[in-house]
Amino acid sequence: MSLVPGLAAISGTLRGAAGLVREFRRPRLNSADFAEVLKERIRQAPASSAQERQLQAALVQSSRFLDWHDANADKLLTLEESALTTELFEQLDLDSNGFLSADELKAGYLAAINGRGPKLPLQDTE
Repeated sequence: MSLVPGLAAISGTLRGAAGLVREFRRPRLNSADFAEVLKERIRQAPASSAQERQLQAALVQSSRFLDWHDANADKLLTLEESALTTELFEQLDLDSNGFLSADELKAGYLAAINGRGPKLPLQDTE
């Protein structure tokens, strides 16, 4: 009778070990690959019509702001080109490279539209 409980315990231990081996064999993603997978899943996720309108508004506003202020047409804004305050420019410059990209502007406008970011100048949409 004492053999059955011992075998059950050994079986449970082996199942746990097998699970650990499977976990260690699973491919791992580095942070850049994980970010790409996450972006793709977010892109594929169904969005509500309100989210779509907010994203579209942010895209329109950021594109117009960039087109209006990009004096040298390099698709990057310097502090001087942007005519923003230093504080606001630094908040939007997510990678701290001294330039605002289209993606950084879009993120800023989306945050402003959602009430989670600083107010940004609105561009004429007509």
